Amino acid sequence: QFRFLWQVCKLSPENGMKIEARARRRLQPKTVVQLLELLCRFEPMLVHVFLQGLDEDIQLDDASKICKKYNNEEGEAFLIERMGDSERALHLLASAAHVRLRKYVLRPQRVEGDDSDFQRYLDRLLGYQLC
Repeated sequence: QFRFLWQVCKLSPENGMKIEARARRRLQPKTVVQLLELLCRFEPMLVHVFLQGLDEDIQLDDASKICKKYNNEEGEAFLIERMGDSERALHLLASAAHVRLRKYVLRPQRVEGDDSDFQRYLDRLLGYQLC
């Protein structure tokens, strides 16, 4: 189902995860929400880029709940900010960063090169753009 929707929408990180115009005309809003859920499950790093590329309105509340369900703080914060609550969105990102930082600092042992996931997260967070 995920690969099918991916191909139908002609999604690609190179094009900013934007749904191809012809496919967008055929998709119902609930299908876009379903695609978001599949992205949260299988490609969580692409969720924020996908949300930024949506031209049409997505059901913000439903989409935010999906991001929350899959602990995708970046996507959830983007949607919360789009709903008009910038302060709550920034608080969510700061809380998520705090939790990850505590996990990183309190790890019992560190392995050389084991910091890459944390470093990628920090790079994304520092480069994060709200709406």
